[in-house]
Amino acid sequence: MSNTRESYVELIPLRDTLTNQTEEELRHTESELDIQEPELLCVVHKGPIRAETYVCPHCKAFYCRNCLDALKNRGETCWVCHNSFE
Repeated sequence: MSNTRESYVELIPLRDTLTNQTEEELRHTESELDIQEPELLCVVHKGPIRAETYVCPHCKAFYCRNCLDALKNRGETCWVCHNSFE
């Protein structure tokens, strides 16, 4: 026989616990949010990438097309993980 007490928590979907007033307040709050997409920054020039983006498949570092082409022409590897560019 075990001396431990067993307990559980009943999970109730959030939607079931909201009142109509609370739902309306949430909708109003959501409309006030200013959601922005994160800017992708190039590993080389440290600025935002405005055009074509290359993502290193090994470490997921971001490169703009100009910087990637320049690195490839110089025979360099990824500045983050040092794998060759594909």
